[in-house]
Amino acid sequence: MTASDRFMKKVSDYYNDLGYPVTWEGEGSKRSLEIQFKAESGYFTSMIFSPSGDDIIVKDDAGSTNRLEFINGNGNLTIAGVIETEGTGVNLFAGDVTLNGGDLTVNADTGEKRFRVNNSGSIDLGGIDHYIGP
Repeated sequence: MTASDRFMKKVSDYYNDLGYPVTWEGEGSKRSLEIQFKAESGYFTSMIFSPSGDDIIVKDDAGSTNRLEFINGNGNLTIAGVIETEGTGVNLFAGDVTLNGGDLTVNADTGEKRFRVNNSGSIDLGGIDHYIGP
């Protein structure tokens, strides 16, 4: 039994003992682990990952749509839903940030709007709505 086999057995035993269905797909270095969790809705959601460092995928309650996907080959992370951070640390985006649709709002610590680029193309600034724009 290889080190990977022992790791996979330990993970399988742990989650099976907790009552979560665990299945291994593929063989050898191409194996991936799927763990299913029962969501509050009553449906199962699943997380798939590989001990060899491949992609990580988390599906929706019905198991049909990817909700989170990390592609190891290129480092892309795709999240379906809201990204929410907590704490006082700095959130750093290295590189360009592109927003497709919606509004971009910058609030003060108090929650008061400081700056907003509206989906319509107008800009709100310093408490003045439509400071620039159509």
